[in-house]
Amino acid sequence: MKTSAKCINAIINNVLLFLIYGIMAVSFLIFISCGAGEDTGELTVYVLTITNDGNGTTVPSGSVDCNHGVAINIEATPEGPYSFMNWTITSGSSVTFGNANSASTTVTLTDGDATIQANFTPLPTAVTSPASGSLISESISIVITFNTSMDTDSLILGGSMALESNGGAWSTITFTDDTLTISPSTKWTVGNGRTLSVDCDDLFGNSLSTLVLIYTIPVPIELITINAANDSFSMGDGSYGPPADHSGLSQTISYNFQISKHEITNYQYTQFISDGGYSTSSYWTTNGWNYKESQGWTVPAYWVDSSFNGINQPVNGVSWYEAVAFCNWLSAKEGLTQVYNSSGQANLTASGYRLPTEVEWEYADAKGASGTSERIYAFGDTWDCTKVVSNVSPCSSASQTADVGSKSPSGDTPQGLADMSGNVAEWCNDNWQPDDSVVSDTDRYYFVDDQDTINFVLRGGNFLTNNESQLRGSFRNIFPPPFFRSYDFGFRIVRL
Repeated sequence: MKTSAKCINAIINNVLLFLIYGIMAVSFLIFISCGAGEDTGELTVYVLTITNDGNGTTVPSGSVDCNHGVAINIEATPEGPYSFMNWTITSGSSVTFGNANSASTTVTLTDGDATIQANFTPLPTAVTSPASGSLISESISIVITFNTSMDTDSLILGGSMALESNGGAWSTITFTDDTLTISPSTKWTVGNGRTLSVDCDDLFGNSLSTLVLIYTIPVPIELITINAANDSFSMGDGSYGPPADHSGLSQTISYNFQISKHEITNYQYTQFISDGGYSTSSYWTTNGWNYKESQGWTVPAYWVDSSFNGINQPVNGVSWYEAVAFCNWLSAKEGLTQVYNSSGQANLTASGYRLPTEVEWEYADAKGASGTSERIYAFGDTWDCTKVVSNVSPCSSASQTADVGSKSPSGDTPQGLADMSGNVAEWCNDNWQPDDSVVSDTDRYYFVDDQDTINFVLRGGNFLTNNESQLRGSFRNIFPPPFFRSYDFGFRIVRL
């Protein structure tokens, strides 16, 4: 019996020792797996600190308890012109994100306290040069500078600036990570409200709010060469023009000349005004200066009328005196010899700018080059009111001038002159003669005087013309005095 009791006691002692050692082993394993965090009796708790870069908020924020190995939800929200970029670890180790590039994700700690940060990136914005709304030249490059690096493969361009008359588009597109430079292939399309649209994304996939840039592109003075040297044509077309029976008179031109493609525009005339055109007597004939001074002219008659003062509309409300002063100013500006003397007579061999002679004007309109057949209208022999800014039925809709070239190219001469029929009637160099007084000549130029009692010739009809016959190249029955200003009078220029 004693032996049995000893055996039983030994067994009990061994069982107790086994239990004690087992409990100790389990405790040690729990200690090893939980690390040095706070012992809550169940899991180890770490402190997670959540911060941001100042451009947004987070939920949760600040310091929060994080159980070992247990994921918690975190969310970042941008403020102002920013978007979420990513989560980063500021301190600590063994930090696991569900998706560090997602604003709403999870984070898990497995080895001590940690600090993480939500980072935001500016939404893409851009600064353009020249600024949208500017008046720009037809050949300038547009430079767009972004506030962040952009994905160059995402670029999409559009807009009416690319739709050129020659069918071209962009010539050069240079796009670095933050700068886009766009140049035209030859020139932008002139006009008001031309647009350039730009779409692209930054490197984080954020789309730039579509840029729609709006520019006004003024028409330049473009000269077209008329190869008339030693060529003859009939002044008059059998219905209008000299002689008295309108049968036509042969006129010869011994030289080539250049004539402006378009009527002079308000924008071009603005430069004359800004450059002291109305205060510099040397640009004016004596009679013109005296008349201007007596009337107090400082701008054309309809300069502030919104129906007529678009930058690409033809300047109107100008007298013959003002047209001549513009020509002398432009000659001086370009270092050319002024054509007009103080009496208003033109030296046709001088290098500067002037109005066309009546013969030059009709030749450019009705023929345009040696070896070319003569035509009734600038655009051909068949009348078509859709090709002219006028009030001829059934196209009788013009209540004001149009931008120069608005009927191009269909209404142009074969040489490319625009608005030779309609828009504004155009001053010529010559004093007017009745049809039965005009004679056949070489380089005809009829000038007597520029006194305010002498009449000058206008050609081409205008936007108010309601009879197609007055839009023929041969029509010459508008002949006011040189001081006369009307909303349907303008001019174009010539030089050798």
